[in-house]
Amino acid sequence: TMDAVRLTLALSCAAFVAADDKLLQVQVITRHGARTPLSKTAVSLKESGSSLTALGERQMYELGQWLRERYSNMNSSFGTFSSSTVRLQSSALERTIVSAQSLALGLFPNPSRDGGLTGTSFLPANVTRSNIPVYMTSDNDDLEIRAYANCPSFSKSLDSLYSTNSFMSIRDGHLSLLLKLGQNDAFSSYTIDENGRKIVSLEQIWNVFDAINVAKSECVPNSAQETCLSLPDPTIRDYLSDSEWIELQSLAHDIEHQKYGREIAGNKLGANLLQSILANMLTDSPENWIVYSAHYPTILGTFSALNIYNSNPQLEKETIPNYASALIFELYETDAERVVRVIYKEGLQENFVELKLNPDCGPSCSLTSFTDHISSVAYPRVADWCQVCENIDASGCSTINPHNADTTCYIEDSNTVALMVVVGFVGGGCFMLALWSVLAYLNRKQKGTRILDAKKSKKTKKEIPVDKNEESKFESVIELGSHNGSSVV
Repeated sequence: TMDAVRLTLALSCAAFVAADDKLLQVQVITRHGARTPLSKTAVSLKESGSSLTALGERQMYELGQWLRERYSNMNSSFGTFSSSTVRLQSSALERTIVSAQSLALGLFPNPSRDGGLTGTSFLPANVTRSNIPVYMTSDNDDLEIRAYANCPSFSKSLDSLYSTNSFMSIRDGHLSLLLKLGQNDAFSSYTIDENGRKIVSLEQIWNVFDAINVAKSECVPNSAQETCLSLPDPTIRDYLSDSEWIELQSLAHDIEHQKYGREIAGNKLGANLLQSILANMLTDSPENWIVYSAHYPTILGTFSALNIYNSNPQLEKETIPNYASALIFELYETDAERVVRVIYKEGLQENFVELKLNPDCGPSCSLTSFTDHISSVAYPRVADWCQVCENIDASGCSTINPHNADTTCYIEDSNTVALMVVVGFVGGGCFMLALWSVLAYLNRKQKGTRILDAKKSKKTKKEIPVDKNEESKFESVIELGSHNGSSVV
């Protein structure tokens, strides 16, 4: 039958992971653990600041234990820390930095931290070593983990979303809930006056949801906990009935999916991180553990770039990634080829979901197919991303001014971003951009050779982050493997 033919073709295109295949590398994008309340602006996504709580530390520690148990059983070398094989990358925010440190406690307990370049511990036996660094990039220059906060054109899309008829119809469907929330003084900064009535603005619904959610998670089972007592108003946890709380959860999560979904976010929020993940697989890097301590918009943005919900209807699109969720990219060596498998673990649930990237690539696919897929959804160079996002402030974007460039040189649709070859002069803009690109490419090619030579000569040494003004980070697959603009905390 035709269905049988389709199945046969799909199986012939797919790659499979067997029990005796060798695990080579694991890259993990995590959401941080539970934290204190966080308010953020609706358009620019500027934050008030937030700290990981004791509950959040425990969640990330348990995620680290889960990762250790799963992968050290596949390959024993994944159970031992080495500065040359393990890298923890974080956004430059307290909650993610501490989340990475907490995860490391579960991933590499004390005995597994001895040996290698750092030697055997001189600390008392009951003291855990602090020899696992966490690398970060300054927030304004973070074009991977927090690309969503550094893409002005994405912010403009959010602003436009809030004035659409469909958005206003959602508001009208939950008017009674928004009115009730508007009567609580704890949410007064998120309300607007409408015909003499206070009502919570729908674009601010996340801030209201988050305040109640933190009160519910931190004040149970003991409302005398320090975190609970430090909240502005712990009593808001009981302000809504059970059915109203379910309605608020569903509403807030639906709005976040609209904001970071395919239609609004496109490829913008996950493309750069996916390029780095691919580069780590393709380069001759000794690192087998790479952790990105991130945020739920990072995961949703990566889902959007991959168009993951289109190929994985089993995923719950109505909820956002919970605390300590993990999107994991596994690389294996089989008898025939290298194979990639992508899995998603929702919070501290024991089970995970194997993800398809497209009908012919999943739940496992060859590294060649994975490379083709990432290349089809990501931007070839950071300059392309900068122009589409209209970012001229990040150090990686400093050589591109999207306001002066001819934007007809670039096309962005729902599937990919392509660089056009423009014949002739379009006000001189595209010609100059093309000339600049050729010269930059030749320069980068020389840089890439030097970087690869340096890597080969330093395989036994701890990698030191290079200067943050280096432009090579996102600009070619080879150079993406280097860790530019990073600091250690």
